[in-house]
Amino acid sequence: MEHYNYNICLISLVFPVLLIFLLIKEFNLYRLFSTNSDEMRKLLANDPKRFHISIVYLMTYMTHIIKGRSKTKLEMIVNYIVEVIPQEFQLDAIKALDYLTKKKINDNGKIDIKKSKVSIREFKKGNYNKCIKEDDPHYYVVDIHANRMAEEMSLYLSEKDRIYLMYMLYRIACAEGRVVEEWEKNNLKNVFVDGLKIDNKEFNRLVGNFSSNNEQVWYDEHFGNDNRYPASIFFANIFHGDNNVISSSTQKNYRTSVLSFIKIIMVILCVIVYFLSLINELEIFMFIYCFAIIPFNLDNLDSETIPVLRTKIEDVLQRKKLIIVSVSSIIILFCYFYLMFRLCLGFCPSL
Repeated sequence: MEHYNYNICLISLVFPVLLIFLLIKEFNLYRLFSTNSDEMRKLLANDPKRFHISIVYLMTYMTHIIKGRSKTKLEMIVNYIVEVIPQEFQLDAIKALDYLTKKKINDNGKIDIKKSKVSIREFKKGNYNKCIKEDDPHYYVVDIHANRMAEEMSLYLSEKDRIYLMYMLYRIACAEGRVVEEWEKNNLKNVFVDGLKIDNKEFNRLVGNFSSNNEQVWYDEHFGNDNRYPASIFFANIFHGDNNVISSSTQKNYRTSVLSFIKIIMVILCVIVYFLSLINELEIFMFIYCFAIIPFNLDNLDSETIPVLRTKIEDVLQRKKLIIVSVSSIIILFCYFYLMFRLCLGFCPSL
């Protein structure tokens, strides 16, 4: 039995080694993106998958902030995915939409059950008109940081494309009713004026034309004579790859963080330390799980969770999270190796 336990302990060594490897990788990713921040973020912006899914990210925000039902708005987002996004990226886009529309529901008293309003199965079957579920009471559980994503996208779009993006987003916001509440207008202004860097007068003109049902007149004035933009009822593709940046077909598919993997390994190690403390009869180490709970409550970077553009603030966020997980990992690793050493002494008293 002791020999069996000894073998298990030796096998468990793979987890601290893996944790150390992932911490080093996270540090290298942080250094890569923080040292060459502008260049690396521009490289990601030249990836059509990340670019288009970033637009889906902003579109989904329009279903978060405007009161009313969201089924029609989400169907418009699906139309954008099908009409504009290249087919090889459409499944990634619908998975991102599925993640962004996670909600809390009350199912037989269990409030924290999370479900999405998107059916990936129906999308895979080609039933695009059935992949959005019926509206029901819900609370989205995923925070969408639209202002900083809009600000990032403004760096890579011409003024006309930024105005067109505002039009697309506003169309979705108004899909099931006009924007009438002042707080709704302020939220939109934060995205369009502060984020996309669009002149406030232009934003007010758009709002005024939609309010008076003259949106077609506004659209014709801005895009009617430009063949790059389709009729107002369709969506345009505003992605334009930068020829001065490595082409998206040959560029490396960069990860921006491995924090999610680090948190999983930390939890596994805490479970191992817990059982090692039982074997060593050292109950004080049973509270080691506290050091896994702290980093586990840290949100992953948006650009890690789904393939969207990396925003500048993520450099700061990644540094803070790296410090927290590093300190917690050191404590967990110390406890692990200390308990393993005591256990080895028990197996081999001659040591």
